Amino acid sequence: MKESSVNRIFSKSAEDAKKVQEVIERRFKTQERMVFKTEREKTPEELEIIEFVDRETNRLAEKYGGEALNIGPKNVHIIMKSEEFADSIDHKASGQKGDWHFRKSGFAINTRKGEKTFEDLDEGVVEFLRRKIMEEWVRSPENLPRPIQEKLRGLGEREIKDQFYAPTYLEYQIDLMRLMKKIQEKHPKMFKNRDDVFEVFAKAAFSGKILDLRKLIDQTFGHGSFVNFAREGLPSELPMEKQGGGEKPPVMPEATAKITEQAIPMADYGANLFKFIGTLTHEYLHMKMYQALEKNKN
Repeated sequence: MKESSVNRIFSKSAEDAKKVQEVIERRFKTQERMVFKTEREKTPEELEIIEFVDRETNRLAEKYGGEALNIGPKNVHIIMKSEEFADSIDHKASGQKGDWHFRKSGFAINTRKGEKTFEDLDEGVVEFLRRKIMEEWVRSPENLPRPIQEKLRGLGEREIKDQFYAPTYLEYQIDLMRLMKKIQEKHPKMFKNRDDVFEVFAKAAFSGKILDLRKLIDQTFGHGSFVNFAREGLPSELPMEKQGGGEKPPVMPEATAKITEQAIPMADYGANLFKFIGTLTHEYLHMKMYQALEKNKN
């Protein structure tokens, strides 16, 4: 089982990497330096939901070739007012000089030049996966945490869906679905449907092993397409796509508050447990996808 959301540290010095990894793991476990003036205690209902989302996202991580990462209630901070916070790797704490940067989270990569690549693919995969898991919850609401079950009591399936679903990262999701649809059409013997294609994307995101996905995209859209998509973003119209048609936009769960590995600034989420479970699931999926750190010695 993982000890933090960072899988690997790239450095010429193994000792450097080990020290920084120890700092990250200690801070993740103890939540040291994470103090907020307006943080409130979590309610019993919120604690139950946090534990449920942790179990569910661990199940998905392992299903797609990743590792479980236990993210307990102490890693979730509910802030009543907006507060500035940052989770940085302090080189003094590790006894080393130089800056450490997150390089990869799922698909998203922050380059040394400060550029971001595959942010659209990263969010698209997370939201597509979150929609799938919430569809499972709608079909089997008896598996949901007790506070959510109580709010759903007496509702029909359509009404239950309305509690969970709202468009989020809609453009990224549509681009991803268009991409997967074309891959399936190009390789019908390999993939029976879009969900089969999504397995390749999900496994790449959770394991960090993207070679199979890169080959698949290049075979489908032409050599160099994977790199082009990283540099320019997922295309709204693919090279092989004909005019007209298109897919109906998906219905997705809503996420309106930003959650980081260390803190969740959300003033009124106790009043909307559906928003809470949706946002928590989104960010937990991000944290449990492959991540790495590298040292910039420039």
